[in-house]
Amino acid sequence: MKNDIKLDQFDNLDVEYYIREAKLERDAYIADLFSSLKAKLVAKLAIRLPKISIQISRPAH
Repeated sequence: MKNDIKLDQFDNLDVEYYIREAKLERDAYIADLFSSLKAKLVAKLAIRLPKISIQISRPAH
């Protein structure tokens, strides 16, 4: 694995680059978190109707 360090034009650590990358990763994480949270809430709040069993029998002759 190659560990390249991003440097700016003055050969200093490119802090702005790493801040941008961190924001992108944070945004992706937060999007996944809220998607998961929404799915869990929808599953918990879903209305579950009771199972109805109807037996239709033929009248006796």
